[in-house]
Amino acid sequence: MELDDIQKKFAEEVKYVDDLSQIVLKGHLVLESIMDNAIELYFINPEHLLNARFKFSQKIELCRGMSLRESQNNMWNLIKKINVLRNSLSHSLDGNRRERAVQSLMGIYDQEFPSDSRKVKDMSEDSALCLAAITGSLGFLHSFASDMKKFKSLIIDNIV
Repeated sequence: MELDDIQKKFAEEVKYVDDLSQIVLKGHLVLESIMDNAIELYFINPEHLLNARFKFSQKIELCRGMSLRESQNNMWNLIKKINVLRNSLSHSLDGNRRERAVQSLMGIYDQEFPSDSRKVKDMSEDSALCLAAITGSLGFLHSFASDMKKFKSLIIDNIV
C-alpha cells in the first residue's frame, strides 16, 4: 500500500469521529468506572481483583455474578451491546461493523425502553440511541453499585 493510499484511508476514517463515537467512547469509560466502583464496594480486598486488569466484558460478567437481584436483567445485555459497539469503533475500520453494532444495540434497547425515548432534538438517530442506552445503563449500574455498598455494609457491620 502506498503512502497516498494510507493517507486517504486515514482521512476516510477520521470522518467517523463524530457525536456517536464520542458518546460511546466516553460513556464506555464511565460505565467501566461504575463497575470498578461496584467491585471495590463488594469485595473486602478489591485491589487483588482490580490488579488483575479484567477486560470490560469480564467485568460485566463479574458484576453480574455479584448481583443480588438483577443477574438475569436484560440491562446486562444492553451494556454488552454498548461494549460491542465501542469495540467496533476502536478496533475496526469496517463501517458496516459499526452499523451492525448500532442495529444490535437498538434491538436490545427497544426491549427495555420505548423507542421514542431514543430521540433527541438536533441529534442523529444513532447518536441519540447511544446516548439513551448509556444513560439507562448508568442508572442501572448506579443502582447495582448502591446494592453492593449496602451488601458490604451488612457484612462489615456483622463482623466488627
